[in-house]
Amino acid sequence: MIHSNNIFNAKTIRNMFTAGILACAAMVNSAYASTIISWPSASDRTAYSSYTTINEGGTDTYHNWGVLSIWDISAMGGQTISLCVERHIGGGWASSFDVTTGLSPFFSSTQQSALDRLITNTLPTFFGLRDTYISTSSSSDLAAANNYALAMQLAVWEIVEETGSYDLASGSIYLSGTGPANTAADALAIGFINNITSGPWTTTGGYTLSYAFSDTKQDQLLITAVPEPSSWAMLLAGLSTVILIARRRSKARKAAI
Repeated sequence: MIHSNNIFNAKTIRNMFTAGILACAAMVNSAYASTIISWPSASDRTAYSSYTTINEGGTDTYHNWGVLSIWDISAMGGQTISLCVERHIGGGWASSFDVTTGLSPFFSSTQQSALDRLITNTLPTFFGLRDTYISTSSSSDLAAANNYALAMQLAVWEIVEETGSYDLASGSIYLSGTGPANTAADALAIGFINNITSGPWTTTGGYTLSYAFSDTKQDQLLITAVPEPSSWAMLLAGLSTVILIARRRSKARKAAI
Protein backbone atom coordinates (compact mmCIF):
# COMPACT_ATOMS: atom_id res chain seq x y z
CA MET A 1 0.00 0.00 0.00
CA ILE A 2 1.20 3.52 -0.79
CA HIS A 3 0.86 5.79 2.21
CA SER A 4 3.51 8.42 1.49
CA ASN A 5 2.22 11.78 0.30
CA ASN A 6 5.69 13.01 -0.64
CA ILE A 7 5.42 12.89 -4.42
CA PHE A 8 8.39 15.21 -4.80
CA ASN A 9 10.97 12.90 -3.19
CA ALA A 10 14.34 12.25 -4.81
CA LYS A 11 13.38 8.85 -6.20
CA THR A 12 10.21 10.22 -7.78
CA ILE A 13 12.02 13.15 -9.38
CA ARG A 14 14.84 10.94 -10.65
CA ASN A 15 12.38 8.52 -12.22
CA MET A 16 10.38 11.36 -13.77
CA PHE A 17 13.58 12.78 -15.23
CA THR A 18 14.29 9.42 -16.91
CA ALA A 19 10.70 9.12 -18.10
CA GLY A 20 10.89 12.67 -19.47
CA ILE A 21 13.97 11.85 -21.53
CA LEU A 22 12.23 8.76 -22.96
CA ALA A 23 9.13 10.79 -23.76
CA CYS A 24 11.18 13.43 -25.60
CA ALA A 25 12.86 10.70 -27.62
CA ALA A 26 9.49 9.22 -28.52
CA MET A 27 8.27 12.57 -29.83
CA VAL A 28 10.87 12.50 -32.59
CA ASN A 29 8.85 9.80 -34.36
CA SER A 30 5.35 10.73 -33.21
CA ALA A 31 2.99 13.69 -33.09
CA TYR A 32 2.76 13.08 -29.36
CA ALA A 33 4.64 10.99 -26.82
CA SER A 34 3.19 7.49 -26.50
CA THR A 35 4.86 4.69 -24.55
CA ILE A 36 3.76 1.15 -23.70
CA ILE A 37 4.07 0.81 -19.93
CA SER A 38 3.75 -2.45 -17.99
CA TRP A 39 1.09 -2.13 -15.31
CA PRO A 40 1.30 -3.43 -11.74
CA SER A 41 -1.20 -5.86 -10.32
CA ALA A 42 -4.35 -4.32 -8.84
CA SER A 43 -3.27 -5.78 -5.51
CA ASP A 44 -0.30 -3.38 -5.55
CA ARG A 45 -2.45 -0.25 -5.53
CA THR A 46 -4.34 1.63 -2.85
CA ALA A 47 -7.94 2.37 -3.96
CA TYR A 48 -10.55 4.78 -2.61
CA SER A 49 -14.11 4.38 -3.82
CA SER A 50 -17.79 4.75 -3.04
CA TYR A 51 -21.20 4.36 -4.70
CA THR A 52 -24.00 6.51 -6.03
CA THR A 53 -26.70 6.54 -8.72
CA ILE A 54 -26.38 8.52 -11.94
CA ASN A 55 -28.63 8.91 -14.96
CA GLU A 56 -27.15 8.04 -18.34
CA GLY A 57 -29.26 8.82 -21.38
CA GLY A 58 -32.48 8.66 -19.38
CA THR A 59 -31.67 5.49 -17.42
CA ASP A 60 -30.67 5.38 -13.77
CA THR A 61 -27.61 3.23 -13.09
CA TYR A 62 -25.98 2.32 -9.80
CA HIS A 63 -22.22 2.03 -10.01
CA ASN A 64 -18.99 2.02 -8.08
CA TRP A 65 -17.97 5.30 -9.63
CA GLY A 66 -15.36 6.70 -7.29
CA VAL A 67 -12.35 4.45 -7.88
CA LEU A 68 -9.30 6.60 -7.36
CA SER A 69 -6.24 4.36 -7.46
CA ILE A 70 -2.74 5.15 -6.21
CA TRP A 71 0.12 3.24 -7.83
CA ASP A 72 3.90 3.15 -7.65
CA ILE A 73 5.03 3.03 -11.30
CA SER A 74 8.69 3.83 -11.92
CA ALA A 75 8.12 4.49 -15.64
CA MET A 76 5.65 7.21 -14.66
CA GLY A 77 8.00 8.76 -12.12
CA GLY A 78 6.81 6.91 -9.02
CA GLN A 79 3.50 7.75 -7.39
CA THR A 80 0.75 7.77 -10.01
CA ILE A 81 -2.95 8.44 -9.48
CA SER A 82 -5.58 7.08 -11.88
CA LEU A 83 -9.26 7.81 -12.51
CA CYS A 84 -11.43 6.06 -15.08
CA VAL A 85 -12.48 7.86 -18.28
CA GLU A 86 -14.62 5.13 -19.89
CA ARG A 87 -17.91 3.53 -18.95
CA HIS A 88 -19.25 0.05 -19.68
CA ILE A 89 -15.87 -1.37 -20.68
CA GLY A 90 -14.44 -4.55 -19.18
CA GLY A 91 -13.40 -3.96 -15.60
CA GLY A 92 -10.05 -4.75 -14.08
CA TRP A 93 -6.65 -3.74 -15.35
CA ALA A 94 -4.66 -4.51 -18.47
CA SER A 95 -1.14 -5.90 -18.18
CA SER A 96 0.08 -2.79 -20.00
CA PHE A 97 -1.26 0.56 -21.15
CA ASP A 98 -0.30 2.81 -24.04
CA VAL A 99 0.40 6.04 -22.14
CA THR A 100 0.31 9.41 -23.87
CA THR A 101 1.73 12.46 -22.12
CA GLY A 102 -0.91 15.18 -22.33
CA LEU A 103 -4.58 14.95 -23.28
CA SER A 104 -4.82 16.84 -26.58
CA PRO A 105 -5.22 13.78 -28.83
CA PHE A 106 -8.27 12.69 -26.84
CA PHE A 107 -10.06 15.74 -25.43
CA SER A 108 -10.95 19.23 -26.58
CA SER A 109 -9.16 22.26 -25.17
CA THR A 110 -12.26 23.00 -23.07
CA GLN A 111 -12.20 19.51 -21.59
CA GLN A 112 -8.47 19.67 -20.97
CA SER A 113 -8.80 22.97 -19.15
CA ALA A 114 -11.67 21.66 -17.02
CA LEU A 115 -9.80 18.48 -16.11
CA ASP A 116 -6.68 20.46 -15.25
CA ARG A 117 -8.63 22.77 -12.95
CA LEU A 118 -10.45 19.86 -11.36
CA ILE A 119 -7.32 17.86 -10.54
CA THR A 120 -5.11 20.71 -9.37
CA ASN A 121 -7.82 22.03 -7.05
CA THR A 122 -9.05 18.74 -5.58
CA LEU A 123 -6.09 16.39 -5.30
CA PRO A 124 -4.37 18.21 -2.39
CA THR A 125 -7.60 18.03 -0.38
CA PHE A 126 -7.99 14.35 -1.18
CA PHE A 127 -4.46 13.66 0.07
CA GLY A 128 -5.27 15.52 3.27
CA LEU A 129 -8.35 13.37 3.84
CA ARG A 130 -6.39 10.23 2.98
CA ASP A 131 -3.60 11.11 5.43
CA THR A 132 -6.13 11.84 8.18
CA TYR A 133 -7.63 8.38 7.70
CA ILE A 134 -4.17 6.75 7.75
CA SER A 135 -3.36 8.44 11.05
CA THR A 136 -6.71 7.67 12.74
CA SER A 137 -7.94 4.44 11.07
CA SER A 138 -11.40 5.89 11.65
CA SER A 139 -14.25 4.54 9.53
CA SER A 140 -15.73 8.03 9.27
CA ASP A 141 -12.41 9.43 8.02
CA LEU A 142 -12.21 6.60 5.47
CA ALA A 143 -15.74 7.43 4.31
CA ALA A 144 -14.74 11.06 3.87
CA ALA A 145 -11.77 10.09 1.68
CA ASN A 146 -13.88 7.61 -0.31
CA ASN A 147 -16.66 10.14 -0.89
CA TYR A 148 -14.20 12.79 -2.01
CA ALA A 149 -12.65 10.30 -4.46
CA LEU A 150 -16.13 9.49 -5.76
CA ALA A 151 -16.86 13.18 -6.25
CA MET A 152 -13.64 13.58 -8.26
CA GLN A 153 -14.62 10.62 -10.43
CA LEU A 154 -18.14 11.97 -11.00
CA ALA A 155 -16.72 15.32 -12.08
CA VAL A 156 -14.33 13.59 -14.48
CA TRP A 157 -17.26 11.69 -16.01
CA GLU A 158 -19.24 14.91 -16.40
CA ILE A 159 -16.35 16.64 -18.17
CA VAL A 160 -15.55 13.66 -20.41
CA GLU A 161 -19.04 12.37 -21.24
CA GLU A 162 -21.43 15.33 -21.14
CA THR A 163 -22.62 16.29 -24.63
CA GLY A 164 -24.02 19.67 -23.56
CA SER A 165 -22.91 22.15 -20.94
CA TYR A 166 -21.45 20.85 -17.70
CA ASP A 167 -24.34 20.37 -15.30
CA LEU A 168 -24.68 17.43 -12.90
CA ALA A 169 -28.38 18.21 -12.46
CA SER A 170 -29.34 17.48 -16.08
CA GLY A 171 -27.92 16.55 -19.47
CA SER A 172 -26.68 13.32 -21.00
CA ILE A 173 -25.12 12.26 -17.68
CA TYR A 174 -26.23 13.59 -14.32
CA LEU A 175 -26.87 12.72 -10.68
CA SER A 176 -30.39 11.35 -10.47
CA GLY A 177 -30.81 11.75 -6.71
CA THR A 178 -32.58 8.40 -6.52
CA GLY A 179 -31.54 5.58 -4.25
CA PRO A 180 -29.09 4.41 -3.47
CA ALA A 181 -27.67 7.92 -3.67
CA ASN A 182 -24.61 9.31 -1.94
CA THR A 183 -25.72 12.81 -0.96
CA ALA A 184 -22.34 13.80 0.52
CA ALA A 185 -20.34 12.84 -2.58
CA ASP A 186 -23.01 14.15 -4.94
CA ALA A 187 -22.93 17.58 -3.29
CA LEU A 188 -19.13 17.68 -3.53
CA ALA A 189 -19.20 16.78 -7.22
CA ILE A 190 -21.79 19.47 -7.97
CA GLY A 191 -19.60 21.98 -6.15
CA PHE A 192 -16.56 20.91 -8.20
CA ILE A 193 -18.40 21.44 -11.48
CA ASN A 194 -19.75 24.80 -10.32
CA ASN A 195 -16.24 25.92 -9.37
CA ILE A 196 -15.02 24.96 -12.83
CA THR A 197 -17.83 26.54 -14.84
CA SER A 198 -18.61 29.70 -12.89
CA GLY A 199 -16.49 29.71 -9.76
CA PRO A 200 -13.00 30.73 -8.69
CA TRP A 201 -10.99 27.71 -9.81
CA THR A 202 -8.00 28.27 -12.04
CA THR A 203 -5.12 26.01 -13.04
CA THR A 204 -2.68 25.85 -10.15
CA GLY A 205 -0.13 23.52 -11.76
CA GLY A 206 2.00 20.96 -9.99
CA TYR A 207 0.68 17.93 -11.87
CA THR A 208 0.98 16.36 -15.30
CA LEU A 209 -2.09 14.71 -16.84
CA SER A 210 -1.63 11.71 -19.13
CA TYR A 211 -3.94 9.29 -20.94
CA ALA A 212 -3.63 5.50 -20.54
CA PHE A 213 -5.22 3.57 -23.43
CA SER A 214 -6.14 -0.12 -23.44
CA ASP A 215 -7.76 -2.19 -26.20
CA THR A 216 -9.78 -4.25 -23.72
CA LYS A 217 -9.95 -2.41 -20.38
CA GLN A 218 -11.11 1.00 -19.23
CA ASP A 219 -8.90 3.88 -20.30
CA GLN A 220 -7.50 5.96 -17.46
CA LEU A 221 -6.70 9.55 -16.63
CA LEU A 222 -3.25 9.52 -15.00
CA ILE A 223 -1.88 12.17 -12.64
CA THR A 224 1.79 12.55 -11.76
CA ALA A 225 3.79 15.26 -10.01
CA VAL A 226 5.77 17.91 -11.85
CA PRO A 227 9.27 18.41 -10.38
CA GLU A 228 10.06 21.88 -9.06
CA PRO A 229 12.47 23.98 -11.22
CA SER A 230 15.18 23.74 -8.56
CA SER A 231 14.96 19.96 -8.68
CA TRP A 232 15.39 19.96 -12.45
CA ALA A 233 18.43 22.20 -12.06
CA MET A 234 19.97 19.79 -9.56
CA LEU A 235 19.30 16.83 -11.83
CA LEU A 236 20.83 18.56 -14.84
CA ALA A 237 23.85 19.61 -12.81
CA GLY A 238 24.29 16.03 -11.62
CA LEU A 239 23.95 14.69 -15.15
CA SER A 240 26.58 17.16 -16.39
CA THR A 241 28.95 16.04 -13.66
CA VAL A 242 28.47 12.38 -14.61
CA ILE A 243 29.16 13.17 -18.28
CA LEU A 244 32.26 15.19 -17.39
CA ILE A 245 33.66 12.37 -15.22
CA ALA A 246 32.97 9.83 -17.97
CA ARG A 247 34.81 11.97 -20.52
CA ARG A 248 37.81 12.38 -18.24
CA ARG A 249 37.98 8.65 -17.64
CA SER A 250 37.73 8.01 -21.37
CA LYS A 251 40.60 10.42 -22.06
CA ALA A 252 42.68 8.83 -19.31
CA ARG A 253 42.18 5.36 -20.78
CA LYS A 254 43.15 6.57 -24.24
CA ALA A 255 46.28 8.26 -22.89
CA ALA A 256 47.29 5.06 -21.14
CA ILE A 257 47.06 3.01 -24.33
